Formats: sequence, C-alpha cells, structure tokens
Amino acid sequence: IASQVISNFKNRKILNILVIAPTQSGKTGSMLSLIKNILEDSTNPTPVDNIYLITGLSSREWKEQTKERMPSFINVYHRSELPMTFFEEIKNKKNVFLIIDEVQVAAQKDQTIYKAFNNADLLNKCNLYNRDIKIVEFTATPDGTIYDLMEWGNASCKILAEPGDGYISS
Repeated sequence: IASQVISNFKNRKILNILVIAPTQSGKTGSMLSLIKNILEDSTNPTPVDNIYLITGLSSREWKEQTKERMPSFINVYHRSELPMTFFEEIKNKKNVFLIIDEVQVAAQKDQTIYKAFNNADLLNKCNLYNRDIKIVEFTATPDGTIYDLMEWGNASCKILAEPGDGYISS
C-alpha cells in the first residue's frame, strides 16, 4: 500500500489518495510503512515534523494507542484538537504530509474535520498545490467520503487494498 501511495504521488497532480481496506487488515502497518517510505525518499521535500496523523474520532484512547504505535516524531491529533491546536500548527506550513485515519468520521460539511480543513484552507486545491500538501485517507467504510473524493477529479485517486495472507474477516 505504501509503495502504491508513493507511486501515485509521483504524479504531481495527485493531492489526495483514499485507501480503502477491510477492518483489521493492516491499515496501521500501511501507515507506518508509508511514513518510512516518505522519510527514505530523497526526492520528497517533507520535513519529519510536517508529517501528521489525524482522526475525526473523539478518543483519547485512540490517540494514546496511535502514539504508542507511531514513531515519536509523528504529530497525532484527534477530533477535539483539530479546530484549534491542529489548525494553528498547520495553517501556514508547506511540504506537509497528512494521514487521516477513519476519514469518514466527522467529515461531513459543518463537522469538525471539514471545519478544520476549511479554516486551514486545505479544501482549496490551488492552496494545496502551492503549499505542497499531500493527503492520504484510510478507512474500511468510506461512506460519503468516496463521493467527496470524486469532486477532486484528477487531483485524487483511490486504492483498494487487498488484505494479506491469513487475513480472517470480521
């Protein structure tokens, strides 16, 4: 999955990638591999402190568990931190790599992720191109976000992840 994401981002038109993978099929491992690939890619201008992992979930448990699983330098935010803390930190940054876990949560218009993205001008494609901001969304249940992705046109793509050998579905 990480290789596919990096390969798709070689196309400079792509700003947003949606990764759809079954529940418990290794999305967190894919995120870790993606971070490793970003840092090892000498052509990628993203500084280590400009890698973010966010979610619309309102869960301190998710945040603690995610911080335990991720390298310590990854910026991790959950829903209650998005409107102020995340927004203030990201609003003027360039060369940002943003990973969204459970993208379908709090993503509808006038909900937290939408508001934070709107306030930070992350819904404006020209701004994303100018600031070189890349977004990767992970989910098992894309709900309406898959339709939102279509509005990005050739600035987006989706990856349907196949679980590895030995996967047992819920």
